[in-house]
Amino acid sequence: MVKAYISGVAGRFPKSNNVQEFWQNLVDGVDMLGPTRWPPGLHGLPPRSGSIPDLGTFDAEFFGYSETEARHCNLLLRLLLEVTYESVVDSGLTLSSLRADKTGLYLACTFSDADVITNSAATDSEHINLRSTLVQQLNTWYRFQGPVMTVDTACSSSVSALQMAVTDLITGRCNYAVVTGVNLILSPNCSQSFNRLGMLSPNGESHVFDISANGYVRSDGVAVVILARNPERCERIYATIADIAVNCDGYKEEGIVYPSRSSQSNLLRSLYGEKLIPTSSLAYVEAHGTGTQAGDRLELNAIMDALCDGRDEPLLVGSVKSNMGHCEAASGLSAVVKCILSIYHGMVPACLHYKTPNAGIEGIPLGKIKVVDTCHKLKGRISIMGINSFGFGGVNGHLILMSYKNPPDEPKRSGTYLVPITVRNEEGVARIQTFLEKHSENIALMRLISRSMLSCDPRQQIRGYATVNLPEIVCRPSATVTYTVKVTTGSAFGAGTDANVFIDLQGDLQKSGKIDLKKSETQKNDFERGKTDEFLLKTKDVGHLQRIVIGHDNKGHAASWFLGHVTVHSSSLDFTWTLPCGRWLAKDEDDGRIVRELLPLDKCPFSQEPCVSVHWSPRNYHHQPLWLLVQDIAWCTNMPHADLLQIDVFKRSLQESDKILRSMEIELSVTESLEKGAAFKPANKVGLVCLTAVNIGLVEVLKASGIRPDGYIGSGLSEITVAYLDACLGHKQCLQVALAVGETLDSLLSQGTGNPVYSISLHSDFVHKLGPKTNILAYMNNTVMLAALPTRDRNYILKQVEQAGGVYSELTEDATLYTRLPEQISSILEKKLRSIIPSPKKRTPMFRSCSHPDSNSHSGARQAVGAPYFSSLLQRAVNQHQCVGGLPKEARLLSLCIAKNCTQTEVNCSRSGQTEIHCHPKTQSVLQTLGELHKLGHTIHVGHLYPPSSPLDCSTPPLSPLVTWDHSINRPLPDWCQFSDRVKNRQKDVYRLPEADLERSLYDPLALLIVHAWAAVCGSKDSLQSTVLHSLVITPELMMQECLHGALIHVHQAKMAFSIQAEGGVVMTGQFERPGSDVDLPLVPGYDVDQNENVAKTQDDCEHEVETEEVVWEDSWLEFINAVL
Repeated sequence: MVKAYISGVAGRFPKSNNVQEFWQNLVDGVDMLGPTRWPPGLHGLPPRSGSIPDLGTFDAEFFGYSETEARHCNLLLRLLLEVTYESVVDSGLTLSSLRADKTGLYLACTFSDADVITNSAATDSEHINLRSTLVQQLNTWYRFQGPVMTVDTACSSSVSALQMAVTDLITGRCNYAVVTGVNLILSPNCSQSFNRLGMLSPNGESHVFDISANGYVRSDGVAVVILARNPERCERIYATIADIAVNCDGYKEEGIVYPSRSSQSNLLRSLYGEKLIPTSSLAYVEAHGTGTQAGDRLELNAIMDALCDGRDEPLLVGSVKSNMGHCEAASGLSAVVKCILSIYHGMVPACLHYKTPNAGIEGIPLGKIKVVDTCHKLKGRISIMGINSFGFGGVNGHLILMSYKNPPDEPKRSGTYLVPITVRNEEGVARIQTFLEKHSENIALMRLISRSMLSCDPRQQIRGYATVNLPEIVCRPSATVTYTVKVTTGSAFGAGTDANVFIDLQGDLQKSGKIDLKKSETQKNDFERGKTDEFLLKTKDVGHLQRIVIGHDNKGHAASWFLGHVTVHSSSLDFTWTLPCGRWLAKDEDDGRIVRELLPLDKCPFSQEPCVSVHWSPRNYHHQPLWLLVQDIAWCTNMPHADLLQIDVFKRSLQESDKILRSMEIELSVTESLEKGAAFKPANKVGLVCLTAVNIGLVEVLKASGIRPDGYIGSGLSEITVAYLDACLGHKQCLQVALAVGETLDSLLSQGTGNPVYSISLHSDFVHKLGPKTNILAYMNNTVMLAALPTRDRNYILKQVEQAGGVYSELTEDATLYTRLPEQISSILEKKLRSIIPSPKKRTPMFRSCSHPDSNSHSGARQAVGAPYFSSLLQRAVNQHQCVGGLPKEARLLSLCIAKNCTQTEVNCSRSGQTEIHCHPKTQSVLQTLGELHKLGHTIHVGHLYPPSSPLDCSTPPLSPLVTWDHSINRPLPDWCQFSDRVKNRQKDVYRLPEADLERSLYDPLALLIVHAWAAVCGSKDSLQSTVLHSLVITPELMMQECLHGALIHVHQAKMAFSIQAEGGVVMTGQFERPGSDVDLPLVPGYDVDQNENVAKTQDDCEHEVETEEVVWEDSWLEFINAVL
């Protein structure tokens, strides 16, 4: 039985800013430990620990924190705020959905070192920096409505928190659970206690399971996982928690820090068995494995007792603490993150520093247990892993992870897809673009991004969108292809290698898999300095090469290798790719990697690789009204592009139109007409019905995408569609109206009453010169109009257009539209329309007509969208220019034009300040339109543009590494010495005016106060720094020496202010600041003082006539300032 579903993960670990960097460090065998935050050798503490990088950074603006709050809030809270958000992004869920549901928040935290510093500092922060309030402060921002709690069972806190969350999910107390764990090593004090107990490694090295194990190494870590109650609530699922349990043995005689073999084995037996999870199905166990002699021995012996019977092969074990140290309260979640990443990548990273097994581990020599000392590839489609987590207080925990795998994917679906983007900075844009280019064939992954916070967060500073075009793949019949691989070794000293080199060719069809170059047909493996080795590889067709993975096994006398470049030639495509490297593949050179991924410099011209295009802009938008202009369909002669059927909402709308037409016994399928690209004369029955159905389908796409215009403009026959938008007509009525109007126009054309129609580009001021026989049908904008020209006068009128500097083009040979109809035909049309619209509805103020101006809205026939309305529509000129020009200046115009060639209908706004977006009848244009609206700040929903899919499984890469932050400010961290009592005892909480200075009556009280306020701000008179005191306010009646005895100076560092208080009250208040560079005065000792400074001077006074007195420096600031005053 599945207990919970893991939907999102995120974390920060030593030398790892995200889970992607964490995984890379694991597979590369990087020792993530480094120097401690205090001096080496301090109190005999170990010299190394694990430290999260860039700990002083925090995106305060994003979370709405002032700089003061950001500087003084708990460092754990700053980490948790950001990493929790990253986990939400990773899950594909949105904050609004988590906040609206029952979501629990569980925090595993044992130590909060900085509390003693932040709580003793005088600040104006609103936060109470206590570990007990940390989870509440975290939830103040996230606003989850489920259970909220802090869990502390020492090193097993994470798994204990997971167990509580799973229990709450099962019982229905919550539907989602956000489980967090955090640990920071800031103070040396706790490490001193652990060191006295012999728990820490003296040399700061983590030799887990090794005979040289001598203690664990403390480490930072923060990790967050999101659990869901059932799969229907998930957008993605990495793995399921098949079972989880905890027990306690803290009462044993050996003490709470000593582990119990029997208690651990009993816990494991309670979770595994024939009726539960069979031990034979276990692929791997992530042990607690801290690197202590007793802990490692007893844990692996307990694993052998409970899990190794009946297995055909040794049980694989490892511990992430060998790579990064022990992050204590967060250690259980760090193990979960490692296992989830192992499931995704299909391999378990090596356990570092393991050479000779601990002699007390019984299962290793018996062949029942094997420590993973090299990267191990997982077998089988489903992987089951166990995770141990034990607390030094005696609480033991274990959970069972089972990888979540969907059935095999369907063939890739070609088409164009839209991915909206909301990110913090340009780095975020680059990350997403690189990610989409790498995974562009994964449509379900693009859908996940489009539904996640990466696409819909209004707090982000950059909005944009990516369009991904997936071409239709044409499979090549060749099953086996010969590849000529040329490997050039660099010319650096010692560049050659004796190791065994392998290569993996990866293309758009498949991967070749790992190929040992020794087994190639050339059977050469020289790889000498400056030489090129050629290999013939016969393998499966990988298609167009996208990348290669090349490396070696690090064996041989001289394994280090400097690789210059590689070329790969495909016999089937007759194309050669060049893949540059120019780096070492060596454990002791460069970055220590012996395997590298190389990308080709150029693409094959026949490549069917997807195309990713990204558009973005900084956020500087404000709300502007959006108006939808539906351009006239009267002059369209072809159906729009058939790729619109890729959009399911559009396709369903057309199918509904077909259903309606069948019910009317009309032998016409709009869907088939679109697929065939049907052609027809302008403004005829078939064309009007089909194009009206297409228009309705497009507006349905806009509706489904969340586009809610502030108003609609109908132009010509497209007012039928706008009437549908304004709820004046239903879907069936729209098609019926289009059919009735089309039949009327066909009847007129059959009588030969039409005239040729031209699109004329000429400024409106010259229109009157064309003469009365020019019948203007539509004013599209200030320079473009449509005119019906009598055949007899056509050449004369067109010549006048040319003479006036205009241009023209013929739209149709004959048309009878937007001109007066014969009375009999008009009455027949109105009769049909009354039967279609028996109860006309009035159009709302959102509906603006280009044929029925709002100035005539007092007429009932103009306001009600019924038979007279549409009959009149056919007989009136369309004034699109006037209608668009009447919009607010700041309005945005979305122009929907379904004609493929829009020379006559594409309108550019005549008013400055208006933004216009043109949407054309093609999927690419529709998606770009939605993307542009998103970029301008409109909320869009694009999930419906993707094929439906089940929750993504463990084969989907994490999204959390795509999140970027504004980390431009690096705030200072607490210094180790602030945690020392000896340092604290030497410092005074408040500064007291020295009695010795007060007893000497020769000093001006103001001089005394200024000098000692300066000293208080700087800490003491012996540590004076450049300081500006300003905004000084004094109480004159207290400015006497006898009133200053016992006066105290209080300094508020956060507010950069001070106050001096005596028994009689506040003597002086003021503020201070520390300039970036030294000021010129008064640090230069001694300068001339104008004795007559306050005496009025005439203009005749010259500088040399001013009476001055030199103030002499006597090695005392008090003397000096007193003399100046």
